[in-house]
Amino acid sequence: MTDIEFFEGEISDVSSDVLITTIHPTDGWFGGTNGDLHRYASEFHRAATAAKPLVGGQVLFVPAAKPRFDVIFVVDDLSLSIDELVAIGLREAEQHDDLHTVTFSVFRTGVTAGIHSERNLSLRLELAAAVSDFIDANTPRITHIAIVYSEKKGS
Repeated sequence: MTDIEFFEGEISDVSSDVLITTIHPTDGWFGGTNGDLHRYASEFHRAATAAKPLVGGQVLFVPAAKPRFDVIFVVDDLSLSIDELVAIGLREAEQHDDLHTVTFSVFRTGVTAGIHSERNLSLRLELAAAVSDFIDANTPRITHIAIVYSEKKGS
């Protein structure tokens, strides 16, 4: 069984094997979770830059260089639904035998917030529903999923 929890705070406050987050196909990696990763763990964005050109739905698995967590980037060009992005990320996590706990940052709340949605709560609920749908349709090996959010504007 997979437990799902909401966690208000920073992604670094959650103990997890892997972070699943989205990344824009261009270099707009300065806000929200991507900004945090760029400032504190730039090896993740060096790997994304090396993989260019990035296309919607593409997956980048970046193992942690430090004793933190691995990152699964799902490229989000806004052409895929939240359900599709979640399924892509969780299918990638399932391919790695050592990944049992997952952290999601809430998608589309930073730079793209004005384009897609301005409501953090609705995005959290949409993400949770997508995670739940994936679990219901599959038998994941993942034991715990934390959905991390912040009530700060633009996060």
